[in-house]
Amino acid sequence: MAIFVLLGSGCLGLLVGSMVRVTFRQLKTIDVKALGSLLSVMMGAGVIAIFQAVAGKGEPLPKEVYCYPIGLFLGYAFTAALEQEK
Repeated sequence: MAIFVLLGSGCLGLLVGSMVRVTFRQLKTIDVKALGSLLSVMMGAGVIAIFQAVAGKGEPLPKEVYCYPIGLFLGYAFTAALEQEK
């Protein structure tokens, strides 16, 4: 069962990472509003970890949560590599 959560978290990161890359590419000008929204999407798992550490509740985050930022990076890099070939 944990493998499905791992894959789901990683695939969500891949999808969001590629969408962030495409959004950055299509923006004519990068203003504070656009940059803030893109950064908040990319830092989702980190914010959860910070809130949990500040609250001091429960167990540490499961390992599956850390597949999201890895998927973000891979999705962003893969989409950038595909755009370079064009």
